[in-house]
Amino acid sequence: MIGNSRGGKATKIHAMVECFFLKLKSFRRIAPRYEKLASSFLTFVCLAFSFILLK
Repeated sequence: MIGNSRGGKATKIHAMVECFFLKLKSFRRIAPRYEKLASSFLTFVCLAFSFILLK
């Protein structure tokens, strides 16, 4: 199975990204995407990211 093998670093990065999105879903305003403009949505994603980093 050549296509399914991942290196250790790629697996670690993949797990970190998945954990980030799971934490991001805990913010109620971001999960359903109430914002109509992409720029407003990106602003709230960045704000949530900063809260996650501060914890």
